[in-house]
Amino acid sequence: MPTLGDRIAAREDRAFVGREREVSALEAMFADDAPASVAFVHGPGGVGKSALLRAAARLGNARGWTTVAIEGRDLPIDQDALVHALEPALSLERPLVLLDTYERLAPLDRVLRQDLLPRLPERSVVVLASRRRPDPGWSQEGWEHLARAIELDELSAGGALALLAARGIDDATAQEIQAWAGGSPLALTLAAETSDWAPTAGLLQPELLRRLMDRLIDQEHDPVRRRALETAAVARVTTPALLAATLDEGDPAEAYAWLSSRSVAEPLGEGIALHDLARRAMRADLRRRDPAGERDLRQRVIEHLYARAVTGDLELSLDLGDLADDDVLRAGWVPEADLDAYVDGVGRDEVGALAAGLTVLHGPEAGTALETVLGQARDRGAVTRDSAGEVLGFCVSMTAATAPPAAEHDPILGPWLRHVRREGVEGESILIRDVVDFSGDGRAKALVNLTAFVRAGLPNPRWCYSAVLPDDEQQLGFLRALGGVHLEQLDGRTGDATWQGWLIDYGPEGFLDFQRASLYEQMGLAAPSPLGLAAAAVDLTSDVRDALRHWHRPDRLAASPLATGVGTTARAADLRERLLAAIQASFGATDEDRELRQTLEAGYVSADGRSHESVAEALYVSRAQYFRRLRTAVDRVALTLARDSA
Repeated sequence: MPTLGDRIAAREDRAFVGREREVSALEAMFADDAPASVAFVHGPGGVGKSALLRAAARLGNARGWTTVAIEGRDLPIDQDALVHALEPALSLERPLVLLDTYERLAPLDRVLRQDLLPRLPERSVVVLASRRRPDPGWSQEGWEHLARAIELDELSAGGALALLAARGIDDATAQEIQAWAGGSPLALTLAAETSDWAPTAGLLQPELLRRLMDRLIDQEHDPVRRRALETAAVARVTTPALLAATLDEGDPAEAYAWLSSRSVAEPLGEGIALHDLARRAMRADLRRRDPAGERDLRQRVIEHLYARAVTGDLELSLDLGDLADDDVLRAGWVPEADLDAYVDGVGRDEVGALAAGLTVLHGPEAGTALETVLGQARDRGAVTRDSAGEVLGFCVSMTAATAPPAAEHDPILGPWLRHVRREGVEGESILIRDVVDFSGDGRAKALVNLTAFVRAGLPNPRWCYSAVLPDDEQQLGFLRALGGVHLEQLDGRTGDATWQGWLIDYGPEGFLDFQRASLYEQMGLAAPSPLGLAAAAVDLTSDVRDALRHWHRPDRLAASPLATGVGTTARAADLRERLLAAIQASFGATDEDRELRQTLEAGYVSADGRSHESVAEALYVSRAQYFRRLRTAVDRVALTLARDSA
């Protein structure tokens, strides 16, 4: 009769359908005549690295190796700690060292190779699992004869379908699951285990959502860590500064360090990002469980990104766009999470190749016109490349000031330049001549659109001129979603192709204010305050909160940069008076406003030393709801003070 252990082993074996090559590579390390060896298993989060370590343990133990398992997250980045963790392996005849989350210990890479691993017994097998590729040192100084790299990526469509078939899923359902889950082994497995699978429900299926959350996140009961996870689920990239804006309590730096250590978090840009599946699961759970809290969190993320973007960091418009619920806008602006591509300049010898590509698509006149413009201003172009360096698409964008001489006679740019000068908007307009996707399936369009906009040359344009062919429904839908209009006098022709000239007016405050207002509208919120006023309010918020926290401390109030006057007593009294006036002016007679004011006054003005938890209990609201109201109320007061100072 099969035992429970047999059933678990069989279930584990099914997890490696589609990974036979990788499992075979591990199995070869345990052959009787195999020398000592090191395997470096690497790949992004959520593709089964830890599961492959478990497979290595089973294979090794069955052949006489003894496992010494080390979790990189549990070790400080310290040589002595790693030495201590490896000590048990030194006394074994056949140690199998499994080191998970090795990317955290990358600073000790050289020490591990030069000092620690050489001390292991002759028949040792070492398997390192990391989200990063192995350091070049693993292919030098003799290690190239011992070490092998095993790269894990998402499963191919064939591998995914094979995995589902091994679980008894019928062909039709397997096709649906594969289309929804892509190549994520975890998503495929859990979807297969979910009763009454319905592809239209996706992550909203409670059973699937619960399974995903349990497996991916390790449900956190600590409110600060939970809030950090929720922030990462809402925001494309999470930074310590963003956590400072979204956490109502706790240390943002500590929360960021903890979040960075999660297996589902990966470095991205200047911060970290959750693995796409974990992020979608976490956000779906938050929206289902606390829709008001999700909306509040999204608003805080918007305001933080917006305040940074208006200082000149236009690339953050991608992070803002990622917060949109509008599918058409997202398709035109936010690259897919699994798009393996990067942006590069146009090489000296690439102008002709791009022109030739455009000739194939739209005729020789289109190619010649592009080559003429780009030949004079190569810096006005950019290409997107896949990981192999192949061009996926390109763009050409500029302003009236950076347009080359050839633009005056260009069939597309010429009418635009005459129009911007006639309207007197040269300094507020960007001209996006080309947005070309060579991928064949439109997957590069969003990245090319974003690149064209960011590289055009203005930090916050009001007007955008754009060319599009009449049959490009994806791009036309995107331009319409942005409020663009087609003006026939801006059309251009190259041979038989007519390039429609579209004009978008983002409003007097520019694109970033337009984007922010659009996000507010999608959330069902009133239009936000104007650009300058909002930025001023963001600058005041921390000082206002600090002053309210020290309402009963005259010395701390007097030290506030918001205080005026001479002497501690006078400065403290002045600030209290101004804050009380701002509180009076910030809240109206609606139920929501009364609740906000009541929370603010109970939490700060009349708290009398009580903890926030006791105040929340006295107000009969949950801890999360209390902090949400408190934060919103402080923001209101800061906005009032900014308006008074304007």
